[in-house]
Amino acid sequence: AALESPVGRVAMLAADVLGSLRAKIAVTALSRLAGTHADRGVRLAAVEALGRIGDASSIGAVIVALDDETGYVRGAAAAALAVRGEPGAIAPLCRRLAVERYADVRAAIVNALCAVPQPQVVGRFVALLKHDRDDVRESAARGLGKLRAPAASSDLRDAVNDPSWAVRAAAVEAVGGYPTAEAYDTL
Repeated sequence: AALESPVGRVAMLAADVLGSLRAKIAVTALSRLAGTHADRGVRLAAVEALGRIGDASSIGAVIVALDDETGYVRGAAAAALAVRGEPGAIAPLCRRLAVERYADVRAAIVNALCAVPQPQVVGRFVALLKHDRDDVRESAARGLGKLRAPAASSDLRDAVNDPSWAVRAAAVEAVGGYPTAEAYDTL
Protein backbone atom coordinates (compact mmCIF):
# COMPACT_ATOMS: atom_id res chain seq x y z
CA ALA A 1 0.00 0.00 0.00
CA ALA A 2 2.89 2.38 0.72
CA LEU A 3 3.95 2.15 -2.94
CA GLU A 4 0.71 3.94 -3.83
CA SER A 5 1.42 6.84 -1.47
CA PRO A 6 1.17 10.31 -3.01
CA VAL A 7 4.27 11.22 -1.01
CA GLY A 8 7.29 10.34 -3.14
CA ARG A 9 9.59 9.64 -0.20
CA VAL A 10 7.15 7.10 1.21
CA ALA A 11 6.89 5.29 -2.13
CA MET A 12 10.71 5.32 -2.52
CA LEU A 13 11.20 3.91 0.98
CA ALA A 14 8.59 1.21 0.32
CA ALA A 15 10.30 0.28 -2.96
CA ASP A 16 13.69 0.13 -1.25
CA VAL A 17 12.40 -2.11 1.55
CA LEU A 18 10.52 -4.40 -0.82
CA GLY A 19 13.61 -4.71 -2.99
CA SER A 20 15.79 -5.51 0.01
CA LEU A 21 13.29 -8.17 1.07
CA ARG A 22 13.24 -9.51 -2.49
CA ALA A 23 9.46 -9.44 -2.27
CA LYS A 24 8.28 -11.11 -5.46
CA ILE A 25 4.72 -10.22 -4.54
CA ALA A 26 5.57 -6.56 -5.20
CA VAL A 27 6.87 -7.04 -8.78
CA THR A 28 3.62 -5.96 -10.43
CA ALA A 29 3.26 -2.80 -8.33
CA LEU A 30 6.94 -1.93 -8.71
CA SER A 31 6.75 -2.46 -12.47
CA ARG A 32 3.82 -0.06 -12.65
CA LEU A 33 5.74 2.55 -10.64
CA ALA A 34 8.87 2.11 -12.76
CA GLY A 35 6.94 2.79 -15.91
CA THR A 36 4.41 5.44 -14.99
CA HIS A 37 5.24 7.43 -11.86
CA ALA A 38 5.83 11.14 -12.45
CA ASP A 39 8.67 11.37 -9.90
CA ARG A 40 12.00 10.16 -11.32
CA GLY A 41 13.21 9.29 -7.81
CA VAL A 42 10.30 6.89 -7.37
CA ARG A 43 10.93 5.37 -10.81
CA LEU A 44 14.61 4.97 -9.93
CA ALA A 45 13.80 3.30 -6.59
CA ALA A 46 11.33 0.97 -8.31
CA VAL A 47 13.86 -0.08 -10.97
CA GLU A 48 16.55 -0.68 -8.36
CA ALA A 49 14.10 -2.74 -6.29
CA LEU A 50 13.12 -4.80 -9.33
CA GLY A 51 16.80 -5.43 -9.98
CA ARG A 52 17.36 -6.61 -6.41
CA ILE A 53 14.31 -8.87 -6.54
CA GLY A 54 15.78 -10.42 -9.68
CA ASP A 55 12.69 -12.42 -10.55
CA ALA A 56 12.23 -13.36 -14.20
CA SER A 57 8.90 -11.51 -14.18
CA SER A 58 10.66 -8.26 -13.27
CA ILE A 59 13.05 -8.28 -16.24
CA GLY A 60 10.47 -6.92 -18.69
CA ALA A 61 9.87 -3.81 -16.61
CA VAL A 62 13.61 -3.27 -16.19
CA ILE A 63 14.11 -3.53 -19.97
CA VAL A 64 11.31 -1.00 -20.50
CA ALA A 65 13.10 1.34 -18.06
CA LEU A 66 16.06 1.47 -20.48
CA ASP A 67 13.93 3.99 -22.41
CA ASP A 68 13.07 6.17 -19.41
CA GLU A 69 13.38 9.92 -19.93
CA THR A 70 15.87 10.19 -17.06
CA GLY A 71 19.48 9.03 -17.39
CA TYR A 72 19.66 7.91 -13.75
CA VAL A 73 16.77 5.51 -14.30
CA ARG A 74 18.26 4.19 -17.55
CA GLY A 75 21.59 3.63 -15.78
CA ALA A 76 19.90 1.79 -12.92
CA ALA A 77 18.07 -0.41 -15.41
CA ALA A 78 21.34 -1.29 -17.15
CA ALA A 79 23.01 -2.01 -13.79
CA ALA A 80 20.12 -4.30 -12.81
CA LEU A 81 20.44 -6.15 -16.10
CA ALA A 82 24.20 -6.51 -15.55
CA VAL A 83 23.56 -8.35 -12.28
CA ARG A 84 21.17 -10.74 -14.00
CA GLY A 85 23.22 -11.33 -17.17
CA GLU A 86 19.95 -11.58 -19.06
CA PRO A 87 20.39 -12.82 -22.68
CA GLY A 88 16.99 -11.39 -23.67
CA ALA A 89 18.29 -7.92 -22.88
CA ILE A 90 21.07 -7.91 -25.49
CA ALA A 91 19.05 -6.31 -28.29
CA PRO A 92 17.40 -3.63 -26.11
CA LEU A 93 20.73 -2.77 -24.49
CA CYS A 94 22.42 -2.40 -27.89
CA ARG A 95 19.58 -0.23 -29.17
CA ARG A 96 19.93 2.00 -26.10
CA LEU A 97 23.71 2.14 -26.42
CA ALA A 98 23.40 3.41 -29.99
CA VAL A 99 21.38 6.45 -28.86
CA GLU A 100 22.47 7.05 -25.25
CA ARG A 101 23.92 10.51 -24.63
CA TYR A 102 25.33 10.08 -21.10
CA ALA A 103 28.75 8.46 -20.67
CA ASP A 104 27.93 6.88 -17.30
CA VAL A 105 24.81 5.24 -18.72
CA ARG A 106 26.78 3.98 -21.73
CA ALA A 107 29.32 2.49 -19.31
CA ALA A 108 26.53 0.74 -17.38
CA ILE A 109 25.14 -0.62 -20.64
CA VAL A 110 28.57 -1.93 -21.68
CA ASN A 111 28.91 -3.63 -18.27
CA ALA A 112 25.47 -5.20 -18.69
CA LEU A 113 26.35 -6.49 -22.15
CA CYS A 114 29.67 -7.88 -20.92
CA ALA A 115 27.82 -9.75 -18.16
CA VAL A 116 25.98 -11.81 -20.79
CA PRO A 117 28.32 -14.58 -21.95
CA GLN A 118 26.95 -14.78 -25.50
CA PRO A 119 28.89 -14.72 -28.79
CA GLN A 120 26.28 -12.37 -30.24
CA VAL A 121 27.43 -9.64 -27.85
CA VAL A 122 30.84 -9.61 -29.54
CA GLY A 123 29.15 -9.32 -32.94
CA ARG A 124 27.01 -6.43 -31.75
CA PHE A 125 30.02 -4.58 -30.35
CA VAL A 126 31.93 -5.15 -33.60
CA ALA A 127 28.99 -3.72 -35.56
CA LEU A 128 28.89 -0.70 -33.24
CA LEU A 129 32.56 0.00 -34.01
CA LYS A 130 31.24 1.36 -37.32
CA HIS A 131 28.55 3.59 -35.80
CA ASP A 132 28.34 7.26 -36.81
CA ARG A 133 28.78 8.59 -33.27
CA ASP A 134 32.26 8.63 -31.74
CA ASP A 135 31.01 7.94 -28.22
CA VAL A 136 29.18 4.78 -29.35
CA ARG A 137 32.30 3.49 -31.13
CA GLU A 138 34.34 4.23 -28.01
CA SER A 139 31.88 2.29 -25.84
CA ALA A 140 31.98 -0.64 -28.26
CA ALA A 141 35.79 -0.69 -28.14
CA ARG A 142 35.70 -0.63 -24.34
CA GLY A 143 33.22 -3.50 -24.32
CA LEU A 144 35.35 -5.57 -26.66
CA GLY A 145 38.36 -4.85 -24.45
CA LYS A 146 36.50 -6.25 -21.45
CA LEU A 147 35.39 -9.35 -23.33
CA ARG A 148 38.79 -10.03 -24.94
CA ALA A 149 37.16 -12.18 -27.58
CA PRO A 150 39.73 -13.49 -30.08
CA ALA A 151 37.20 -12.99 -32.89
CA ALA A 152 37.25 -9.22 -32.31
CA SER A 153 41.01 -8.76 -32.28
CA SER A 154 41.34 -7.67 -35.91
CA ASP A 155 38.39 -5.27 -35.65
CA LEU A 156 39.95 -3.64 -32.60
CA ARG A 157 43.28 -3.36 -34.36
CA ASP A 158 41.47 -1.53 -37.17
CA ALA A 159 39.80 0.78 -34.63
CA VAL A 160 43.24 1.96 -33.52
CA ASN A 161 43.14 4.11 -36.68
CA ASP A 162 39.70 5.62 -35.97
CA PRO A 163 39.39 9.38 -36.69
CA SER A 164 38.31 10.03 -33.09
CA TRP A 165 41.05 10.18 -30.46
CA ALA A 166 38.67 8.78 -27.82
CA VAL A 167 37.93 5.72 -29.94
CA ARG A 168 41.64 5.26 -30.69
CA ALA A 169 42.45 5.44 -26.97
CA ALA A 170 39.78 2.88 -26.09
CA ALA A 171 40.93 0.61 -28.93
CA VAL A 172 44.57 0.85 -27.84
CA GLU A 173 43.60 -0.10 -24.28
CA ALA A 174 41.53 -3.00 -25.60
CA VAL A 175 44.24 -4.23 -27.98
CA GLY A 176 46.71 -4.11 -25.09
CA GLY A 177 44.70 -6.85 -23.40
CA TYR A 178 45.39 -9.34 -26.18
CA PRO A 179 48.64 -11.23 -25.61
CA THR A 180 49.39 -11.80 -29.30
CA ALA A 181 52.15 -10.72 -31.64
CA GLU A 182 49.62 -8.96 -33.90
CA ALA A 183 48.37 -6.91 -30.96
CA TYR A 184 51.89 -5.88 -29.99
CA ASP A 185 52.71 -4.98 -33.59
CA THR A 186 49.58 -2.81 -33.73
CA LEU A 187 50.54 -1.03 -30.53
